[in-house]
Amino acid sequence: MTLIAGLQFQGVPLLLGDFLITGSRTYSLKKLHLISHNFVVAWTGHLIVAEAVLRDVYNEFKGVTVSRERLEQFLSNCTEWVEGDLGVHLMGWLIDSEPHCFLWNSHYPHQLYYEEAHI
Repeated sequence: MTLIAGLQFQGVPLLLGDFLITGSRTYSLKKLHLISHNFVVAWTGHLIVAEAVLRDVYNEFKGVTVSRERLEQFLSNCTEWVEGDLGVHLMGWLIDSEPHCFLWNSHYPHQLYYEEAHI
């Protein structure tokens, strides 16, 4: 089980995650990923799906300024990641004119959920 949380503390966006994972793949031990200067994600779910999602997210957004519209378009058009009951949740922060905490579920890829916090 993985714990991830996105919240603000004294107006500063925070993303928290644990390091517990079963298996020997060291790349996926990281649950939090700084993709670019305004975009960070954490994941929970099935490792095989997380690896595919994170690879594609890195390839698309690494080192570039990410917009809400582009992130929503990218994630909602990527339905090939779902493998039966296997899935992944992404939680993170996207910072543009203000911070946006989001949650995305690979089983419902057409919707990003924005809230002040996700736990």
